[in-house]
Amino acid sequence: MAMATSGIAACLLNEGRMAHSALAIPLQLHDASICNISAQSPLGQSLREVQLIVLDEACTGHRFMFEAIDRSLRDIRNIDSPNGGVVVLYGSDFRQTLPIVVRGGCKQTVQACLRYSYLFSLMQHFHLTTNMRLQSQPDFQRFLLDIDEGKTGPKVDLPLGLVAPGNSLDGLIDAIFDDLVDFFERVILAVRNDDAQEINRKITDRILGDVHQCFSADFIHENDEHAHHYSVEFLNSLQLSGLPPHQLSLKCGQYLMLLRNLNPAKVCCYVKLWKDAIVAKRY
Repeated sequence: MAMATSGIAACLLNEGRMAHSALAIPLQLHDASICNISAQSPLGQSLREVQLIVLDEACTGHRFMFEAIDRSLRDIRNIDSPNGGVVVLYGSDFRQTLPIVVRGGCKQTVQACLRYSYLFSLMQHFHLTTNMRLQSQPDFQRFLLDIDEGKTGPKVDLPLGLVAPGNSLDGLIDAIFDDLVDFFERVILAVRNDDAQEINRKITDRILGDVHQCFSADFIHENDEHAHHYSVEFLNSLQLSGLPPHQLSLKCGQYLMLLRNLNPAKVCCYVKLWKDAIVAKRY
């Protein structure tokens, strides 16, 4: 069984899934949580037969999640040994993002990671030392390691090869999407929602064709006691994380990211606007 703590990492695994989806892990975890799996269910039967579980990006998961998996496997398989005797391969780099602890400081964040779990001392540790992707770019590989290890200090001077022409947003778009064709293989990440909307607007303006305006439903039910607290214009101006904007401008040939997958059986991860219709693509 292949899974990961994040959706992006799960897509890189063969038949990979989110750990919460694959093992019915509760969203609200505590130190005695167990997975919502019945021993008589098809998933319970699969866990009794499984021989290897691959769990990628373990550094971003809360240790309570891994301990809940351990308790559930012990119970379902009726074997009192770590993870019920199943070999679990945890993939992780603790120089990356650690678990998110709401209103928690550095100490709470570190204590929430896998290294503070009782499972960590029971693991056999293997260290990967060679970056297979950057073997042909040793200077860039050393640059990344210096950032990871804090050797560059709070201020990082980017190599000239990583700076967009003109040090502008238009130059960045030109460098990443030079032909405005290969959208699916390339992406620009933005920290703020309004920056992402500005980038999307600039790229949409460069694509040939007629623009299609898609609007959200913006009426308020008359019986809603909060109906008159906020104006419709104010609500439409909000840019909320995890929700599309009120006005979405699209052109034929554009790709869209699914914010929620309503048909997991078809494994839809993106959709494409094509000839006035939005078509789901299997990925």
